[in-house]
Amino acid sequence: MSAEVNGRKQPQQERARRRRQQILDTSIEILQQDGLEKLNTASISEKLGISVGSLYRYFPNKQAILYTLAEQWLGANRASLEEIARWPLEAMEPKEFIERFLQKMADVYRAQRGLTLLLQTIMEVPELRELDEEHDRFVVQLLARMLKRLHVGSSRTERIRLSELLLNQGHFGLTLLVTLGPRLGSRTLEDLQAMQIALLQKHRQDNRT
Repeated sequence: MSAEVNGRKQPQQERARRRRQQILDTSIEILQQDGLEKLNTASISEKLGISVGSLYRYFPNKQAILYTLAEQWLGANRASLEEIARWPLEAMEPKEFIERFLQKMADVYRAQRGLTLLLQTIMEVPELRELDEEHDRFVVQLLARMLKRLHVGSSRTERIRLSELLLNQGHFGLTLLVTLGPRLGSRTLEDLQAMQIALLQKHRQDNRT
């Protein structure tokens, strides 16, 4: 990671940790209201009512703030996926797994404020895109191991291919879901579940023949 996106160490005192999170929350608010071009240390400091010098105690620049926001978002994803990997997958049918899996991930996507703009920012900033690509590689490998425990896929190569499909289809569907109202969002989740259940059932049957 370059010096431009290298943030300060996580503060130890509770008050300092709260201030650091306030800076991140305010950055999301500015992203939502004004877009990436208006996000800078001056606008964040003004909105928070602190000096730029005080902000620099926590983050050296805008890039470090964006990097930390991306890390938090991807970290929440990773924590949920690692929890799912601890489920008793060997005893689960594809329908139960996909319904629970996508519901849990939908909760993660819905909980992230300003998700659409944050994802757009990740794609526009090379350091963040690199972080996202590293995360995707981790997810594909983890999903492939889960598919093996679910008895899906006839080979590791096939499970990797299916995992990439699940990742990309799921990410698109869940991102769409959070932009819709409750009724359409619920229908979108149901449709996404139906597609992924059918995919796993097809390849589980293939694997058992």
